[in-house]
Amino acid sequence: MGHLHGRGTIAQLARGIILSIGMAMAVSAQAEPDFSTIYEFPGGAHGINPEAGVIFGPDGSLFGTTDSDGIAYGGVVFQLLPPQGAGHSWVERILKRFPDLAQGGLPLGITRTSAGVLYGVTLDGGGTANGRGTAFSLTPTADPTIWKFATLYRFAGSYDGSSPSGSLLVDSTGVLSGTTILGGAGPGLDGYGTAFSLTPPQTPTGPWTETILHIFTSSPDGATPDGTLLASGPSASVGVTTTGGTGICSDLGCGTVFRLIRSKDGWTERVIYQFEGGADGSVPVGRLIADATGSLYGVTADGGLPGANGEYETGTVFRLDQPSALGAPWTKTILYEFQGVEDGELPDGGLTLDAHGTLYGTTEFGGALYRGTVFALTPAAPGQLWTKTILHNFGGGQGDGANPTGPLKVNADGTIFGTTLSGGAADDGTVYRIKQ
Repeated sequence: MGHLHGRGTIAQLARGIILSIGMAMAVSAQAEPDFSTIYEFPGGAHGINPEAGVIFGPDGSLFGTTDSDGIAYGGVVFQLLPPQGAGHSWVERILKRFPDLAQGGLPLGITRTSAGVLYGVTLDGGGTANGRGTAFSLTPTADPTIWKFATLYRFAGSYDGSSPSGSLLVDSTGVLSGTTILGGAGPGLDGYGTAFSLTPPQTPTGPWTETILHIFTSSPDGATPDGTLLASGPSASVGVTTTGGTGICSDLGCGTVFRLIRSKDGWTERVIYQFEGGADGSVPVGRLIADATGSLYGVTADGGLPGANGEYETGTVFRLDQPSALGAPWTKTILYEFQGVEDGELPDGGLTLDAHGTLYGTTEFGGALYRGTVFALTPAAPGQLWTKTILHNFGGGQGDGANPTGPLKVNADGTIFGTTLSGGAADDGTVYRIKQ
């Protein structure tokens, strides 16, 4: 049976401590397109709980990670190869199994470069001396079944950062950037998290060099950064913290959207939005995305409308527009507020934007069978909430999935690919496809 942990759990824990009220709205008409499960994880050595979504590879293949492998609970990096003819199925190829926590455990997302190299992080492990997570690479060889694995960095906690999460951002020089959920404080203290970069070695056998870009302090700059950084110009990136900031939701705050800016004097963090909870939303999670104008889109796992029982909110989709003048605040617009139950709850996988301006995302819970949903949001007139359509209601069991968490990928013809944390024949998770 599958087990739930990782980024989805972080969002759920943050959400559980934040209670406030919202306002009412109507549910849109809904219809489901062509849905199919292309791979159901059978458990054991094949991997369990693909939490972080998939990315596109060559020749129609997909790459992804699982939280566990059912044996050592270290997780795997996998490739799914498309069917080789009518009547054939997708085939899983294990590229890396984390046999013990010495090499790291709980990989949560990967990035693929144009050269085909995969970069990723593990939330846990890295050796008995450290054990606070790792950054790693997988390099293809002449044999497509054999990939060269290397541990690039072992996080030590304390000032160094602890528990990296999300996919790494790779710049044109090969420098990797990401965030750690914890760390940044002194010895023996967990801290509120860090943003970091890893610079490649100057010699083939040299070490990668870590640079701490920012140490989060909870207020006013946020705490517990979540997900992948997004490049925002040649010398800047943006991300979210699930808690912290100046909002009064709980002892941990309501969360922030932040920007890291590089200058000749180093890196500076600037908070571009402080969530206030309630109708404003709270607990921003997952990755941000940007459109051609530089506007940012994201989700909050809490806030918005009260849930069906009236005790909590069930999340929002928001947009942040750049200021019209230097130093002016960013403008936030709520595009959609989830109503919970059949409408969906806990949108913690971030968003994907297609060429037509449609947003796609998932809710981990809610839907017709309360096992999560895939949704689309289409633009509306200024001042109006966007139109939401549920593309699939998950029900668990064979041929389906349950609890989608990772970001979606949409190809050129509009086909959507994603993962579910559980469900499928063995209840160990699935990879699915939706043709529109």
